[in-house]
Amino acid sequence: MEATRGAILMLNPNNESCTLYPEEINLLLSAGTLPIVETETLLADMPVTMRVPKSLPKGLVEALNGAYEKLSFVEAAYVVDLRPVDAPDDIKILIIILTPEMHAEHAARATITVVQGLDIDFPYQIDITVYDPGSDKTKSLLVFEPVYMKRYE
Repeated sequence: MEATRGAILMLNPNNESCTLYPEEINLLLSAGTLPIVETETLLADMPVTMRVPKSLPKGLVEALNGAYEKLSFVEAAYVVDLRPVDAPDDIKILIIILTPEMHAEHAARATITVVQGLDIDFPYQIDITVYDPGSDKTKSLLVFEPVYMKRYE
C-alpha cells in the first residue's frame, strides 16, 4: 500500500467495488483505519433554515482549507447551521462543497477524512453535501461567506 500514496485505487471493480482516494490511503497507512461513510437521501420538500453557525469545532475551517487547496476541482465550500423548520432545536452543521458532479464523491470523502481526523468534542452532527457550481442550489448560498474559495492565478 505504501507505493500507492497519491493514487486512486479501485479494489474489486465488479459488483461490490471499493474506491480509495489518496486522502483515504494516507489515513489508512498512518492511522490504520478509515472513516465511516454513510449516504442519506433527504426529502426534497423538507423545509429547513440555514444560518451562520454560532460556533464551529476548533480547527475545522483550517483543516478544510488545507484539504481543498490540494483538490483542484473544489471551487468553494460553505459551513452553515441547518435546522428543520418544524424542529428548530435539531441543529446540524452542514458543509456544502461546490465541485463538478464528476468529483462529488471524491470531494465528500476527502471532507469526511478531514472531519473524522480532527480530535473534536462537538455537540452537533456534521453533515456534508455537494453542489455542482452551476446548479440553481448555489443561489441560496449567496448570503453566506465561503470558508474556502478557489484561487485562480
